[in-house]
Amino acid sequence: MNVAPASLLGLRFLVAFAMLAMLPLVLWDLWPRFGVDRPALDDAGQLGLAMVGFGIACLAVLGFALWQPPSQPWGRPHVGTTLRSYATFLIGWVVVLVGYLYAARALGEPVVAQAPLRLLATGEAGSWVFWMVVAGSVLGAPLAEELVFRGYLQGALQQALPAPLAIAITAVVFGLCHTLPYALPTALLGALFGWLYWRRGCLWPAVLAHVLHNALTVATTVFWPASLDLLYPR
Repeated sequence: MNVAPASLLGLRFLVAFAMLAMLPLVLWDLWPRFGVDRPALDDAGQLGLAMVGFGIACLAVLGFALWQPPSQPWGRPHVGTTLRSYATFLIGWVVVLVGYLYAARALGEPVVAQAPLRLLATGEAGSWVFWMVVAGSVLGAPLAEELVFRGYLQGALQQALPAPLAIAITAVVFGLCHTLPYALPTALLGALFGWLYWRRGCLWPAVLAHVLHNALTVATTVFWPASLDLLYPR
């Protein structure tokens, strides 16, 4: 596989990131132009439509990656080593997460659980919104975000910077793109995904770890809804 130069990978990152971040908003704005009125929806319905838009954006990113490939191939998932790496990381990450959330509350800036998590905790397992959240979280986000952040951005930075610095910068950008209240724990996850991407020289280990983390988060929220009250005390 011929690796594209850093400048081209950077351009691919900007295009793919714009798809992921802006396409759902564009689709929402274009809706009336197709002659269909926007439906009057409750909060759950609006979240469901947002997840549909996000799913379309993820598919667009995957399609774009087939045309403009990332810096490293998909490769193999290296299941055993990826599982061990994630399990080891998870212990420390949970400690940091709990400390961060309680510190934020003590400082008068409590972090509120994200809307998809709150919906998952309601137990509406039969609703279409529930399944859109599960699919977007467990499949869409890991595939598309790893392409955008590790495949394009980190791949570009690794050509110009030492690997630890490229991993760190990408992780910070990844965290900030998940909004400031969630930036720290998300950036730490990004560092793990970035390390796996660099260490194995392919995308699948980072994608697998991302899938595992999101699936574990979804399962914990669905089967132990009270965990949200523990993590995000009011």
